[in-house]
Amino acid sequence: MVYAYAMIKQAAQGNSRDPQAETVSTQTSAPLSPRWAFVVQLRQSTPLTPEALTGRVEHIVTGQAMLFASLDELLSFVQQVLSPITNR
Repeated sequence: MVYAYAMIKQAAQGNSRDPQAETVSTQTSAPLSPRWAFVVQLRQSTPLTPEALTGRVEHIVTGQAMLFASLDELLSFVQQVLSPITNR
């Protein structure tokens, strides 16, 4: 979740990422589990700021979904869905 948070925060702040550096870091990090997979869809023309980020997020495995109106709401949903997984 830390990686997802960093990527979303980076996008919201308008920072570009280095795709090659991302490839290297994912090869050496933990495996990508479908239980940690989400689809995030941003509304067209949404400002990429933490306060104004709007869209929909869906957890791939459970199908749980919600609309969000800020980065905090998006991250809160992700944390809520992953809490049972990380507490095992």
